Order: sequence, then structure tokens, then C-alpha cells
Amino acid sequence: MKKLLTVILSLLLGLLLLAYVIANVGLSDIFKAFEMLSFYKYLLVFGFFFTIYLIILARWGIILNAMGYHVPFARLLSLRLSEWAIGYITPFSRLGGEPMMAYLFKEECKIKYRKGIAVIVLNKVMDFASALCITIIGIVLFLFSYSDYLSKKMSFVIIAAVLVLSILVYLFFIKIAKREGFFSLVSVYFRKIFHSTIHNGILMVEKELHKFFKRNKKKVTIAFCISMMINFIMIVNYKILALFIGINLSFVQLLMIFALITVAYLVPTPGSLGSLEGATALAFYALGYGAGAGVAFALILRSFEIILTGMGLLFVSYYGTKMKD
Repeated sequence: MKKLLTVILSLLLGLLLLAYVIANVGLSDIFKAFEMLSFYKYLLVFGFFFTIYLIILARWGIILNAMGYHVPFARLLSLRLSEWAIGYITPFSRLGGEPMMAYLFKEECKIKYRKGIAVIVLNKVMDFASALCITIIGIVLFLFSYSDYLSKKMSFVIIAAVLVLSILVYLFFIKIAKREGFFSLVSVYFRKIFHSTIHNGILMVEKELHKFFKRNKKKVTIAFCISMMINFIMIVNYKILALFIGINLSFVQLLMIFALITVAYLVPTPGSLGSLEGATALAFYALGYGAGAGVAFALILRSFEIILTGMGLLFVSYYGTKMKD
């Protein structure tokens, strides 16, 4: 009941943010941007977006193979779409579907929980670490060039959030490389919250991570390089989408938009509802292209995510029925 209430409250927060953004931007400016995007252009950009998703799956495959598991690409796609769908409708759009992913790994691929969770953690850290590298550059450029559009408190919050995340990612790689505890270190300080069995489970997952980093340093490097490549391809996709709605963004401007979108995904609303639109509205307005174009840009990206979520929910239904039988 508490979890359902949390989801409902976060959804209401997202809807309020979205309504506030649209009310301040105006529907007419948003529609103008949409009118420039034909159906065929939309399909092209979505195809590009889905290709990026397939490259992400290839990285998952590399890590799974390094751990001694071969999961057919089609099955991995169905599992990842299921995880994506569950995660998208939870308060944190990039986190939330991992327990289901670990469960499906065990039931469908015979991968032990601790190994499945280790694979999930590695992929998530790769995502965060690579995106963070680009985000830091983008935020620094944005704050130096367009600081007038943010209050000092907001600038401080953004900088503090990026610094904290950077330190955490850095500590994760250092601790794991030295075969020391990272997540277990946190769970020790929160013994009242974490049950002893949970702490022991965390220790087992960390052992799997230690083994992986010790035996597969080259594949860790390859996986990280693929993650960086994915982010740069995503930036190219942003460039194409912007061109299709009549805006020619420079590389520096694209970095700023990428950074603000990454920060927006940290806001605890389902699918980053409201925060994504607000971030792109702010970025496009600051760059002189109009907040309406920014909201349209975000809504198009959201439509891609909703399509993937719909596909994922079909697989969730399939696996749910299968497990019930």
C-alpha cells in the first residue's frame, strides 16, 4: 500500500510539474515545433533511438558472456524491455525494474541472483559513469554561459548533485578494483534499515564484482567505451531531432542539453514526468530557440520511451502469466 501511495504521489508531482511547464510555455509554441516533424522523420529518429537501445543490449551481452552466460539476443531484448517498463512507471525512471530483471535472469536464464544482480549493477554503473563524464562538461558550459537563467541556489544544487555522483562513481571503481566493499560499506552504517541477510547478500554480489574486475579488465574497458559511444550516438540523435524541428544545435549546445536531460532523470517522478520537459524548456529558452521547442523536443523523446514501455509491458504480461502457470 505504501509503495502504491509513493507511486501515486510521485505521479501527481510529475503531472503538476508538466502542467506548470506547459502553462508557462503555451501550447501554440509547442504545436509549431511539432508541425515541422513529419511521420517519416519521426520513424527515422525512432529507428535511430531503437538502434541505440540495441547497442546497449550488446554491452549487456558482453558482460554476461564474460561471466560465463550466453543469453540469446531476442530473449535478452524481452527481459530488458520488461525491466525498462517496470522502471519507467516507478518514481525513478532509470531505477526500479532491477529486481524483476534479476528474477527473470534466474527463472529464464538460470543465472543465480547474486550473479544477475552483479550484471545489473555493472551495467547501471557503466551508464551512470559514462553519462556523468559528458554531463559534467555540459553543466560547466551551461553554468558559465547561461547562469542568469538559474538562481544561485539552483546552480548550487546542480553542482552539488553532480559532485556527489562523481565521487560515488569514482569510489565504486576504486573500491571494486581493490577488492574492497562499496555497497556493503553503506549497509554497515545503516544496520537498522538493512537486515543481516540483505547485508550478506550485498557481500556476495560484491564478491562477484571483484571476480569480474579481476578477470575481465579488458572487457570492463570495452564495456565503458561502448557506453561512451552510446552517449555520443544519443547526442547525434538529439542533433537530428532538433534539425527536424527547425533548430541547428552546435556540439556545445548539445552537450548542455544532454547534461540537463541527465539531471532531469534524477527527479523522482515516473518517467521523469515534468522534469524532462522543464529541463529541455529551460535549455532551449536559454539558447534562444524558445521554450516551446524544448517542450516539443522532450515530448517526442518521451513518445519513444512510451513505445518501449508499451512493448515492455507486453513482455511483463507474458512472463507474469508464464510464472503464474
